[in-house]
Amino acid sequence: MSQQKKNLANPKPARGFSNWLDKQMGWNGGYKEESKARGCVHGVWHTGAGIATFNKHEFSRAADQFSKGWSSGSQDEMSQD
Repeated sequence: MSQQKKNLANPKPARGFSNWLDKQMGWNGGYKEESKARGCVHGVWHTGAGIATFNKHEFSRAADQFSKGWSSGSQDEMSQD
């Protein structure tokens, strides 16, 4: 495990909630990497953790999470009606 990942906020209760949310929303397989909504949820988590801990790696991880699904050419998750 890289030092950067080791220093990220990933407490077991939060990971359990994240896994539960993934299951409830049907976020599994490759969709977890392509979901804009999931990326936003996780980006907010890492932004908050960065603010709380002053860990610059949290902000890098947040940026990575916020970019999920936007550069892949995937379809928008919301209807275009």
